[in-house]
Amino acid sequence: LLCPLWVGATCVMMPEFSPQQVWEKFLSSETPRINVFMAVPTIYTKLMEYYDRHFTQPHAQDFLRAVCEEKIRLMVSGSAALPLPVLEKWKNITGHTLLERYGMTEIGMALSGPLTTAARLPGSVGTPLPGVQVRIVSENPQREGCSYTIHAEGDERGTKGPSPCCCPDMPLLGFLPLPCWY
Repeated sequence: LLCPLWVGATCVMMPEFSPQQVWEKFLSSETPRINVFMAVPTIYTKLMEYYDRHFTQPHAQDFLRAVCEEKIRLMVSGSAALPLPVLEKWKNITGHTLLERYGMTEIGMALSGPLTTAARLPGSVGTPLPGVQVRIVSENPQREGCSYTIHAEGDERGTKGPSPCCCPDMPLLGFLPLPCWY
């Protein structure tokens, strides 16, 4: 939600999730028209289940795919791992290869696959976006009370900040010494 607002986009919010209403919005000629759609894998799965039940005629399937390819510029999946069968079936239905990404409310988008469809690697959230630094960490069994250490790096966009140490047996134990990164 923050990224579209950052660039001045109009966000269309629905009071609750309804696969029927989402498909109607995709196919509607009313404004504002959807041109970017972002959802979690579960939403895509529910939309495909609805599609399988209600868009059974080949002419309806062809129409739906044509509208999605022509009117929707980008479809994005995030917040959970995207199963390969969901990625493949969604492409067959809409003509869109979902862009996988990673972000959080606290930092916005951090990692993203490439916009170029052919360069996307299924199962990968991509590489750091401009200004984002990433650090990979390993287990730390010697650390008292916690079997791992949380590390991350940020950038000038404000992703630097205190990072809570979350352990299964000691949630929100405290804050790591500054400077620390999300």
